[in-house]
Amino acid sequence: MFEISCLSKSFGEKKVLKKLSLKVRDKGVVVTGDIGTGKTTLFEILSGEDREYEGFFTKFDSSRIGYLVQNNEEIFFHNTVREELSESSDKGIFKLKDLLEFFNIDKKILDTDPFELPRSLQKIISIIITITQDKDLFLLDEPDSSLSLDILIKISNLLKELSKERVVFIISHSNFFIDMLDFDLVRLGKNGDWCLEKA
Repeated sequence: MFEISCLSKSFGEKKVLKKLSLKVRDKGVVVTGDIGTGKTTLFEILSGEDREYEGFFTKFDSSRIGYLVQNNEEIFFHNTVREELSESSDKGIFKLKDLLEFFNIDKKILDTDPFELPRSLQKIISIIITITQDKDLFLLDEPDSSLSLDILIKISNLLKELSKERVVFIISHSNFFIDMLDFDLVRLGKNGDWCLEKA
């Protein structure tokens, strides 16, 4: 079980998280809210990047955390897709070969610079790299952006499967994607307010 208890964070006089508390067991969590309500801040705290906060949460070593960020420049570091995918692991829940087939990835792109791919395909590759890792906690920042309906359905099914064995947190603004996931939902509001909607 993963637990967050009375987690609070402020920037000067501005409160962005106020005594956030929840327990996660066999189901993922979606975090949603307007810009500036603390979604990314929460992920930075859970990942260990931000250590200035009050409260408690179940901590994992940084090596056990898979973090999908929005900016591909923080994900892609190699000259080809093949090299990027070499960062994947066959020790996780999903196997690289299976996911390449699942998403119908054309082998012709493997020797392409990832930044030359369409944005939607970049997103798929970054998701594959992240969820094939053998991690205990997955933090996925808007994995649904720039993707078509058929791909969103595939990703939602993968994430539901992943959440049965690992702790999964997702940031999303899409009500459609949120409904597909059927995860617990944390809505962050102004001044650190929040509400939890159980799936």
